[in-house]
Amino acid sequence: MNEINLQPVEKINSNQLDDLVSILNTDGKLIESLGNKKEVISNEEFIAHNKKWCKINKAKIYSIIRKTNAIGLISLSYIDIQNKEARIGYWITSKHWGKGYTTEAFKQVIDIAKENDIESVSCTISKENQSSKAIWQKFKAKFKEKDGKIFPLIKIA
Repeated sequence: MNEINLQPVEKINSNQLDDLVSILNTDGKLIESLGNKKEVISNEEFIAHNKKWCKINKAKIYSIIRKTNAIGLISLSYIDIQNKEARIGYWITSKHWGKGYTTEAFKQVIDIAKENDIESVSCTISKENQSSKAIWQKFKAKFKEKDGKIFPLIKIA
């Protein structure tokens, strides 16, 4: 497919920033799936929040770009160089769900993890989120379940 590419959030252009903020302000299905409240954010709030989140969570955030438009975000977070592990999180506008874009972005962020000597990646998924679980299955994750949550782990080294 390779119809998308990843761009570090700090290097996106103003139109792509507008795309991401618009998604977060208007995509009701996405907002609900993220468990967020409906609130309008500005471009400045988006930038400030993500900058702070990256610092607190030892993270790198990438915009998922399709053609020239931003359609979502993917992150490599809780990066632990000593233990060679990290977590992956992502969201994509609901109109692009089920089209393979998140899977392609996931593949690209796995490659970034490898380039940074990360040997395993994980996350936490709600048991109801079978679409997210399916992405991890494509990359041969091992799964544990506890308290309605799924904990996938991928060894990438």
